[in-house]
Amino acid sequence: MSVVLTEGKGARHVVVVHGAGSAAKPMMRLASALLTRLPGTRVSVPDLTSHLGGRDAEPVQGYIQTVAELIDAETHLVGHSMGAKICAQVAINRQVRSLSLIEPMTWGILVGPENAAARQEDQDVFQRFDADRHNERGVASFIEYWNQSAWTDIPEVIRDRMIAASDQLYAEAKAVSHDNTGPEQYGSITAPTIAIAGSRTRPPAQKIVDEWAKLAPVVGTYRIEGARHMDVVSNPEPFADVIATHIKNH
Repeated sequence: MSVVLTEGKGARHVVVVHGAGSAAKPMMRLASALLTRLPGTRVSVPDLTSHLGGRDAEPVQGYIQTVAELIDAETHLVGHSMGAKICAQVAINRQVRSLSLIEPMTWGILVGPENAAARQEDQDVFQRFDADRHNERGVASFIEYWNQSAWTDIPEVIRDRMIAASDQLYAEAKAVSHDNTGPEQYGSITAPTIAIAGSRTRPPAQKIVDEWAKLAPVVGTYRIEGARHMDVVSNPEPFADVIATHIKNH
């Protein structure tokens, strides 16, 4: 059973879901920023990493089930990266009040020759990880790409944790990168949806948000000026502004 961190009280329920290689605690800053903007709200932040079982377990389906079990009639889903993909897949089959996707890693949405380069870039990133998955180089290459900073810029204690969790991170990256859930399935979502990207994030992540803009459930897409892929963790305030407005409207 996954650990779930909670804050706030109220009928409105916001579930915030973290990305690959992360955990609940880093997303509590976004949760707290949402609470200041949404009085009468309770926030749940599941720690999906506590769900993972064996070294070779396929984690994402378990994560989807964990998030689905948190949903009630007043739930708004908010996810980042892998967490946004999980929220979107939950919303295909479950009714939620709204959906806020921060750079969702929904690679199957990138169909057609115009998106081939973005899909290939993701495959190249995963293949570099795969080639060196049993040593530090594999983890470092994956983290450097998505953190958009040097591996050595990360504090040593955090690097050690990532290396220790490399099997989990690899399983998450593989499941996300190889998933082919397409625009038809995501287009069937009934919840009003927004998709958000940082203006300085990786081009494939921006491509994904552009593709979400074409789908029926999407009521708006947003670029957070100057933000990169992981800035929702370090500077959640501008993301919270957009998400809180969306939640208030639905």
